[in-house]
Amino acid sequence: MVPLEARTFVFYPSWLDFIEGISTTEGKYKMLYAIVEYGCMNKHTEVDDPIIENTFMNLVKPLIDKAQGRYQERVEYGQNHGRRRMVQEDLVAEFIEQGFKAKEIADKIGVSPSAIYKTEAWKNRNKSKDEELPLMDFDF
Repeated sequence: MVPLEARTFVFYPSWLDFIEGISTTEGKYKMLYAIVEYGCMNKHTEVDDPIIENTFMNLVKPLIDKAQGRYQERVEYGQNHGRRRMVQEDLVAEFIEQGFKAKEIADKIGVSPSAIYKTEAWKNRNKSKDEELPLMDFDF
């Protein structure tokens, strides 16, 4: 069974060309298994055939490692630099002050209402109204 932390990898056609050149079925199986095992589980069981082992260690493993490194860099970049907010906060705040509802603001700006709901201006719309209300004293 493949563990939950299994990953994906690219299988290059040149590797298949190499595997087809291996004379024995057992050798083909060993090379193929070594590639898949390392690609999916980042685990390598040493192969007893020195040609297959050297080819794997010097040609296949570095390509898989390089591709995984590029993938990780892209994941980290995406987490740190995600898509910029498309709604202008000041424009939303202005429409809120004028008394427009989220759907109306969304139609005017050309975004979805959910984009309006996510803005700080919409989240804080009631706070500014509460601050403006005077406190009432009751004498009994």
